[in-house]
Amino acid sequence: MSKKVSINLTDEQHMELAILADASGLSINDYVLQNLPITQEVKITVNLIEEKVGLFSGSLFSLPDLFTPTEWKSFSVGSRLAISKQFYKKVNEGKVNVEIHGKTSANMMIYKK
Repeated sequence: MSKKVSINLTDEQHMELAILADASGLSINDYVLQNLPITQEVKITVNLIEEKVGLFSGSLFSLPDLFTPTEWKSFSVGSRLAISKQFYKKVNEGKVNVEIHGKTSANMMIYKK
Protein backbone atom coordinates (compact mmCIF):
# COMPACT_ATOMS: atom_id res chain seq x y z
CA MET A 1 0.00 0.00 0.00
CA SER A 2 1.37 3.41 -0.96
CA LYS A 3 1.33 6.35 1.40
CA LYS A 4 1.33 9.97 0.30
CA VAL A 5 3.69 12.51 1.85
CA SER A 6 3.46 16.23 1.14
CA ILE A 7 6.05 18.88 1.91
CA ASN A 8 6.06 22.62 1.50
CA LEU A 9 9.09 24.22 -0.16
CA THR A 10 10.03 27.81 -0.75
CA ASP A 11 10.36 28.86 -4.38
CA GLU A 12 14.15 28.78 -3.99
CA GLN A 13 14.12 25.27 -2.49
CA HIS A 14 11.87 24.02 -5.26
CA MET A 15 14.10 25.59 -7.92
CA GLU A 16 17.22 24.00 -6.39
CA LEU A 17 15.49 20.62 -6.17
CA ALA A 18 14.32 20.90 -9.79
CA ILE A 19 17.88 21.69 -10.93
CA LEU A 20 19.33 18.74 -9.01
CA ALA A 21 16.65 16.37 -10.31
CA ASP A 22 17.12 17.58 -13.88
CA ALA A 23 20.92 17.18 -13.63
CA SER A 24 20.33 13.59 -12.50
CA GLY A 25 17.88 12.93 -15.32
CA LEU A 26 15.10 12.25 -12.82
CA SER A 27 11.74 13.68 -11.95
CA ILE A 28 11.62 15.61 -8.68
CA ASN A 29 9.65 12.74 -7.13
CA ASP A 30 12.21 10.12 -8.18
CA TYR A 31 15.11 12.33 -7.13
CA VAL A 32 13.67 12.79 -3.65
CA LEU A 33 12.91 9.06 -3.31
CA GLN A 34 16.42 8.06 -4.37
CA ASN A 35 17.96 10.40 -1.81
CA LEU A 36 15.95 9.37 1.24
CA PRO A 37 18.10 7.92 4.06
CA ILE A 38 16.40 4.48 3.84
CA THR A 39 17.14 4.38 0.10
CA GLN A 40 20.77 5.26 0.75
CA GLU A 41 21.00 2.52 3.41
CA VAL A 42 19.63 -0.01 0.93
CA LYS A 43 22.12 1.06 -1.79
CA ILE A 44 25.07 0.87 0.60
CA THR A 45 23.95 -2.50 1.94
CA VAL A 46 23.36 -4.03 -1.51
CA ASN A 47 26.86 -2.90 -2.54
CA LEU A 48 28.27 -4.43 0.67
CA ILE A 49 26.41 -7.67 -0.06
CA GLU A 50 27.95 -7.82 -3.52
CA GLU A 51 31.40 -7.56 -1.91
CA LYS A 52 30.64 -10.25 0.70
CA VAL A 53 29.18 -12.71 -1.83
CA GLY A 54 32.70 -13.63 -2.93
CA LEU A 55 33.30 -15.24 0.46
CA PHE A 56 30.64 -17.84 -0.35
CA SER A 57 32.07 -19.10 -3.64
CA GLY A 58 30.47 -22.48 -4.40
CA SER A 59 28.33 -22.36 -1.27
CA LEU A 60 24.63 -21.84 -0.71
CA PHE A 61 23.70 -18.75 1.28
CA SER A 62 20.84 -16.43 2.15
CA LEU A 63 21.35 -12.72 2.75
CA PRO A 64 21.38 -12.95 6.58
CA ASP A 65 24.32 -15.40 6.25
CA LEU A 66 26.43 -12.49 4.98
CA PHE A 67 26.03 -10.58 8.25
CA THR A 68 26.37 -11.31 11.93
CA PRO A 69 22.98 -11.80 13.61
CA THR A 70 23.42 -8.43 15.34
CA GLU A 71 24.17 -6.65 12.05
CA TRP A 72 21.18 -8.20 10.27
CA LYS A 73 18.81 -7.40 13.14
CA SER A 74 20.08 -3.81 13.23
CA PHE A 75 18.31 -3.21 9.90
CA SER A 76 14.64 -2.37 10.17
CA VAL A 77 12.20 -4.94 8.78
CA GLY A 78 11.44 -2.52 5.92
CA SER A 79 15.15 -2.16 5.13
CA ARG A 80 15.70 -5.93 5.17
CA LEU A 81 12.81 -6.38 2.72
CA ALA A 82 14.05 -3.58 0.48
CA ILE A 83 17.62 -4.94 0.56
CA SER A 84 16.37 -8.43 -0.29
CA LYS A 85 14.25 -7.14 -3.18
CA GLN A 86 17.07 -5.04 -4.62
CA PHE A 87 19.58 -7.90 -4.43
CA TYR A 88 17.07 -10.31 -6.00
CA LYS A 89 16.45 -7.79 -8.80
CA LYS A 90 20.19 -7.45 -9.47
CA VAL A 91 20.57 -11.25 -9.60
CA ASN A 92 17.63 -11.56 -12.03
CA GLU A 93 19.11 -8.83 -14.24
CA GLY A 94 22.45 -10.67 -14.32
CA LYS A 95 24.26 -7.82 -12.55
CA VAL A 96 25.55 -10.14 -9.81
CA ASN A 97 27.26 -13.44 -10.60
CA VAL A 98 24.96 -15.51 -8.36
CA GLU A 99 22.32 -18.16 -9.03
CA ILE A 100 18.95 -18.43 -7.33
CA HIS A 101 18.73 -21.80 -5.64
CA GLY A 102 15.27 -21.84 -4.06
CA LYS A 103 13.87 -20.63 -0.75
CA THR A 104 14.25 -21.52 2.91
CA SER A 105 11.35 -22.67 5.07
CA ALA A 106 11.16 -19.04 6.23
CA ASN A 107 10.58 -17.99 2.59
CA MET A 108 14.03 -16.42 2.22
CA MET A 109 15.85 -16.74 -1.08
CA ILE A 110 18.78 -19.13 -1.23
CA TYR A 111 21.59 -18.16 -3.58
CA LYS A 112 24.72 -19.89 -4.87
CA LYS A 113 27.89 -18.14 -5.95
